[in-house]
Amino acid sequence: GIYLTLITFNSITLIMNIRKAAKKDCKKVLQILDEFRSAVSKLIDPASTKTFQDAQDCGEELFMQTIKNPDAQIFVAEEGDNLVGILTIYKIPVLRKGEFRAEIEEMFVRNEFQGKGISQMLMNMAKKWCKENNIKVITLESGNELSRAHRFYKKEGFEEYAKGFKFRIN
Repeated sequence: GIYLTLITFNSITLIMNIRKAAKKDCKKVLQILDEFRSAVSKLIDPASTKTFQDAQDCGEELFMQTIKNPDAQIFVAEEGDNLVGILTIYKIPVLRKGEFRAEIEEMFVRNEFQGKGISQMLMNMAKKWCKENNIKVITLESGNELSRAHRFYKKEGFEEYAKGFKFRIN
């Protein structure tokens, strides 16, 4: 599935292509994921100048596994040759309910493309994939500091429902 649309801002019309990531996208996807992590770090601590390279340094094998996994998708927003947004989603069995749910792990649109409807296009692709895969619920986690993202998720029909915990394996 490819989703093409025209977006106009600052009197410029762009053709935005929303599609599944392919092997050729590996380097660009890992780069945008590091950019995402750096942007979140800056939101948490505005004085932070920390940048991340983890995805680019260590993520190639995981990327290749993910694009081959039928229970996972990486959707990208592409303008020309540039990736400007990403959404990763995973199908998870919920045995106690006898159904599947999906977890959005990453969602990011580059700053200069935010507010143009690209996040909504990525989310629509994810919802379509869920329907095609008999998934009943989509969940995601979002950092407490990401109020703009929270407003977007609520606008998309998401509800706050839980408190998250993590444990690091050393």
